[in-house]
Amino acid sequence: MSDLSERQFIAAIDQSKKSIYRICSVYASPPLEAQDLFQEVVFQIWKSYSSFQHRSNISTWIYKIALNVCYSSKKNYDRKHVRTSRLDSIHFMADDYDSDDETTTRFKALSGMYR
Repeated sequence: MSDLSERQFIAAIDQSKKSIYRICSVYASPPLEAQDLFQEVVFQIWKSYSSFQHRSNISTWIYKIALNVCYSSKKNYDRKHVRTSRLDSIHFMADDYDSDDETTTRFKALSGMYR
């Protein structure tokens, strides 16, 4: 990258850093920290800066990269850390109402099945 391109890159990042950080903050959740996402976004912008074709404003291009990087990072994290809830802690409790013998038998059968 030439000195002129490097200076343009730094200026573009400097202009967009608040916007980039805002996006990173939205997608950040422990352990995905906003600072880490910010660094990854800047790295990806740096890698693809030479392919920028000036079809749009550079800030729009940077915004799009930031969204894509943050979304991908969040999606990958969520896929690797699927959160499941076990239902072992749910217990059936009989209400204090008059019930017939058949209802009581069914309730006892259900209660025994889930313990």
